Amino acid sequence: QIIFNRMLIDPEEQQYYTLAGKWLSDSVQVFESDDVEFVTLNLKLRLSGGKGGFGSMLRAQGGKMASQKTTNFEACRDLNVNNNYRLADHLEQEPERQRARKERVLKKIEEGMAEHPTKKIRFDDTEYLKASEEMKEKIHVAVFEVDTNLRYFRDVVESGSDSSDDDVSDTDSGD
Repeated sequence: QIIFNRMLIDPEEQQYYTLAGKWLSDSVQVFESDDVEFVTLNLKLRLSGGKGGFGSMLRAQGGKMASQKTTNFEACRDLNVNNNYRLADHLEQEPERQRARKERVLKKIEEGMAEHPTKKIRFDDTEYLKASEEMKEKIHVAVFEVDTNLRYFRDVVESGSDSSDDDVSDTDSGD
């Protein structure tokens, strides 16, 4: 009652009841049978004014929504349309592809039929060949010397560490 007095709202005009989401009028009986224990009634109040609706949102947006025009209509049509366009383009280009294929085949045939030069290419840089042979010989000699030196040092090391064993082995082998 206090709200109604402050807002100057006539309670009979500005309120309504709902039951299960439906409006109730004075003629509807809520308790049709005596076995109903619990009923939910909603009292809703009408208020004057409001913040506006969809129209005010459209005005606030202004021309922003109209300026974003779409150019992609792929989702709006059946995909067979685009497939048909691609197929038509493919069929238009088919003669060109066939001509290019025939040209490639003829070119390969001509290359195969053409006589190849029988002259073999020779490497005639004698100075390079001589230097190469000398280098190979030097490497061979160096490897041979390293191998010989390694065998010599191995023999020296083995004979030096086995000097005490040599005496024993000499006496054993003398029997």
